[in-house]
Amino acid sequence: MNRAKALELTEKMLGFLQPHVERIEVAGSVRRLADSVKDVELVAIFDDHLLTVLDDLVHQGVIIKANYNGSNRWGDKYRGFCFAVYPDFKFELFRATSTNWGYILWLRTGPGDANIEAVTRLNKTQYRAIDGYIFRGSNWQNLKKGWRADDMELVDIPDEQAMFEILGMPLVIEPSARSVQAYRHIAMTSKRQTPHAPKAKPQTYDYSFLGAHHAQRNEYESHAPNMWKHRQLPQWIRETQLEISLLAGERVILRDKVREMRARQADPEIIAKYITEGMNAKHRQEMLQPLLRAYALRFLQGVEAHGFDTFGVDMEAIRAVATHHAT
Repeated sequence: MNRAKALELTEKMLGFLQPHVERIEVAGSVRRLADSVKDVELVAIFDDHLLTVLDDLVHQGVIIKANYNGSNRWGDKYRGFCFAVYPDFKFELFRATSTNWGYILWLRTGPGDANIEAVTRLNKTQYRAIDGYIFRGSNWQNLKKGWRADDMELVDIPDEQAMFEILGMPLVIEPSARSVQAYRHIAMTSKRQTPHAPKAKPQTYDYSFLGAHHAQRNEYESHAPNMWKHRQLPQWIRETQLEISLLAGERVILRDKVREMRARQADPEIIAKYITEGMNAKHRQEMLQPLLRAYALRFLQGVEAHGFDTFGVDMEAIRAVATHHAT
């Protein structure tokens, strides 16, 4: 189903549910800003009264129990249902508490392959996900009944920030940017080696390889037909544009800007345009200004220290971002 129609039906369903819940949030592909929506996942904190309300809606013929290969899912913690007039479009309701809200919302936002990547990383730490909750412990054993440890204790995950912290990621990745590649990249570049590690020292960047890079590039581009082809910036520039994209988290940036950068092989002009455009977008200023300034300074450090080609780059705009004078 297209996104617009899915949102219309979701709004109607929330109208039935919201009066009977303490908290509710749309997750899944809708939250990830997908164009096409197969079903809608809802995460909510509620008591048993809502279960009675759902039973009544079924009896009234407003909703029907969703069909899962001939069976239904109609428990106390998880229910699947549809509007009677849209029997092929499922709503799935997942029960959460104030203790596991951040974990359940993160889990049900997905996507599934990214969750597997993250949980695999989590299982290498002192944390485990068990029966919808996060536990801390040592000497974990993977038994037939699942993970167990003698000293396991429940961990409070009130929001997604707490969930990303135990994953060893200092910042929350926006739902539209979540993917296996995003988790791997953030994990690789994270300052934290293990969750809840002591605060890391300020990160420094090694530019020592640039000299060899430029020598190789100049030799390659000085011979036809390679001249003006395959211009490639150092690895840290490509990492910078990806970091900005992931942390900005807006669909238009992720799907259009990042693809444009990759297609253009991330040349300096595109990087500079992206930084200045990001600063000028008023609805993103509060979130992006510190990040963009940091990367503008990082960009200038490479230019001033190693003098790589800045043809087509608006250096004044970059300096304005770095010195807090961008408008």
